[in-house]
Amino acid sequence: LLDGRQSADNDGSIVTYSWSVINGPPGSSLLNPSKDTSTFVANAAGTYTLRLTVTDNGGSSSADDVTVQVLPPVAGGKRINVNLYEAGITYNNTAWNNWQPSSNASSPQFKYSDGTQSSVSSVLSSHPRFSDNGAGYAAGATICPPDVLRLNSIHTVSRTLTINGLTSGNAYNLEFYGSRGFTSGSKSIFRVANQADTIDTDYNVNDYAKLNGVSADNAGRIVVTLSFSGTYNYFAGFSLVETSLASRTGFVTREKLEAWQVYPNPFNSIFKVNLSSEIINAYSIILTDFNGKILQRTKGVKGPGEETVIIQAGALNKGMYRITLVNGDKKYHKTVAAF
Repeated sequence: LLDGRQSADNDGSIVTYSWSVINGPPGSSLLNPSKDTSTFVANAAGTYTLRLTVTDNGGSSSADDVTVQVLPPVAGGKRINVNLYEAGITYNNTAWNNWQPSSNASSPQFKYSDGTQSSVSSVLSSHPRFSDNGAGYAAGATICPPDVLRLNSIHTVSRTLTINGLTSGNAYNLEFYGSRGFTSGSKSIFRVANQADTIDTDYNVNDYAKLNGVSADNAGRIVVTLSFSGTYNYFAGFSLVETSLASRTGFVTREKLEAWQVYPNPFNSIFKVNLSSEIINAYSIILTDFNGKILQRTKGVKGPGEETVIIQAGALNKGMYRITLVNGDKKYHKTVAAF
């Protein structure tokens, strides 16, 4: 997806958009090249230069280029789901692996959700004990099956999860789950290199940590750091999806074109706003209905790099809402759905 909606004209208004392919292998195409957003379709691997030209109501034009590298497709797309358990409390679902962790001990090789065997295994550097939320916990869970959230590996220090047996250089999308059935103020943080996401684990049934486009190292490993704010980090399970290198390139390109992202969308009471490096200093995130009524306002000050803001939207009626991000003299808008 190519997105030119952040284009602006200080002394007029933009009246036309024009996307074009400046160079690259033949056979590529652009869908809706005269719209503010367009989709680029490449028929061959290679490096492409794409250009957006905008023209204002006074006839003045300006252009900007972006380089997209399309790599050969890599087989993938299969999913691995892992539930942490202790003896006597397993989750009976053929799409999920049950793993009873022990400090610095490798798991068996996991199966894909379709039942076929993978080469992937994992090691948790430290696992002192489980916390048990009890049978029937998280009946309204939307992020994973409720049974996955029952047992959580719990710790008061940072630790690592090493995922082995991956394809070196390939990209993976990761999801991590955690929940605790009381109010402790603890939050679990999952990080790979410079990418991190946080779960507010108190009575959590609809929030998970998401790390997209994570590359396996030369040894076919991804090392995830589990840390926390508060007292504990909670870890109930994870999912992993193999993607192609081309998908990873697309993710990076999207980051260049978008100043912010909102997820999950649709959401249920909680959503996250990821602010890119383009957003700096003071900002406001404003949630409104379509009549313009302000339902919530969150303010902050952002430094360099990326930052994720957790928004507790509370109980909202099912429907569509608008989120506005204000940063200096710039305003960005997105539409979200509550369910």
